[in-house]
Amino acid sequence: MEMPKLKVKKFRGSRTCGGGSHKKRRGAGHRGGRGNAGVHKHKYLKFIKLEKLGLYEFGKHGFTRPKVVVEELVREKNLKERLKSLRDEGKLDENTYRFLYSKAELNVGDLSSIVEKLVELGIAE
Repeated sequence: MEMPKLKVKKFRGSRTCGGGSHKKRRGAGHRGGRGNAGVHKHKYLKFIKLEKLGLYEFGKHGFTRPKVVVEELVREKNLKERLKSLRDEGKLDENTYRFLYSKAELNVGDLSSIVEKLVELGIAE
């Protein structure tokens, strides 16, 4: 397979290689800044055209959920499922189950320690 032809080959021999005046090629001023500079100012029309084509995205979108929150929810779900299974097996009476399951202010760590304590006492397994 052939390598693609480079544009620089075409520009060889011309003094400025397609960069306009030789004085302009010094900094980023000739291209209007680097990167996304000026997309809401002097490069706005270019930004609008590219955005309509789906080729340009500017700004932040959405958020990333903190991993800790997701982990705690999963742990809480697992513990509540464990409580249900203990109740279904008859190893946890209905009142204790309702009390533990409906504790909204109960931390996940507290719930796991309570289940462990119930296992130690022999109320749950």
